[in-house]
Amino acid sequence: MLMLACNIIFYRIGYLVIFSIPTFRTRSPQRDIQTDKRRSEAVKSALNDVINSLKVEIEGLQTRVDRSLKQAVHIMDSSGEYHEREPEDEQLIVEFEKQAETAQNRLKTLKNQLDVYENMLDKLLTL
Repeated sequence: MLMLACNIIFYRIGYLVIFSIPTFRTRSPQRDIQTDKRRSEAVKSALNDVINSLKVEIEGLQTRVDRSLKQAVHIMDSSGEYHEREPEDEQLIVEFEKQAETAQNRLKTLKNQLDVYENMLDKLLTL
């Protein structure tokens, strides 16, 4: 908020002349520090929420990927060699592979996002 101080009095040869000259005043440094701290804390809180959410999603997706890959390995082990497998088993393995690839791409995206937000938080903590 801009604050103005006025009413400076000048004397001119026998006359009293009152001029209104505005001067610029700033807030106290303590108030600026409090405002900056509140703003910074709000951003830190939001970043921590995003980081925690990403970690939960990464952990859950990684668990599902690991479980699916174990199932695919079990099917591959129990269904014989590639050229001896039933078409249904082969199709199931192909589907597992596609889903695993999609999940791995998603994990990569989530981990990249996590890195970005953690770097943002690190930079914010240096302010």
